Amino acid sequence: YLAAPGSHPSFESVVLRSDLGLTLDADTIRHSMEVRNLLELQAVDLACMRRDAADLEHLDSIVAETRARLAQQRSIIDLDEAFHLGVVAASKNPVFVQIVHAFYRLSMVRREVYFSDLKRCQRSHREHQAILRAIRARDAGKARQAMHGHIHEGFWRSLLKHSARPS
Repeated sequence: YLAAPGSHPSFESVVLRSDLGLTLDADTIRHSMEVRNLLELQAVDLACMRRDAADLEHLDSIVAETRARLAQQRSIIDLDEAFHLGVVAASKNPVFVQIVHAFYRLSMVRREVYFSDLKRCQRSHREHQAILRAIRARDAGKARQAMHGHIHEGFWRSLLKHSARPS
C-alpha cells in the first residue's frame, strides 16, 4: 500500500510519515511544495470568483487575530494555516480543502521553524493582507501575484534552499 520497492511512495504514505515525525527526503519535500504552490494559486483564483461575505468576514477575523498575536510578539503558525485554508474554503470545494490540509500536515515541522522567527511572521501577515485585498476586489491577477510572492519568496525560498543538492 505505501510503496512498492523502487517506486515513489503514495502521497498518503508521505503525509503519514510526516505525521509520525519521520524524516522526508529533500526531493519529496521539493515535489510536495511544487504541488502546494500550484494548489494555492488555483485557490486564490477560485476564491476571487466564488467568495462571499462570510468568507471575507472569516479571513478578516484571522487577519485581525494575527495582528493581535503579533502585538504580543507571538508566533502565528496556526493563524497562517487558518488563513490559507480559509482562502481554499472560499473556493467552495470541500475536497480541495481536504487536499490542501494534507499539505499543511506534511509541512508542519518546516513551518514550525519558519514561524519561529517573528520577522517572518510579520512579513507573512503583510502578505496575507495583500492577498485578502485582492480577493476582496475579486482581482485574480493581483491575488495570484500576491500568493506566488508569499509562497515563493517567503516559505519556499527560505527553507527549501537548504534542501537543494550541492552543485
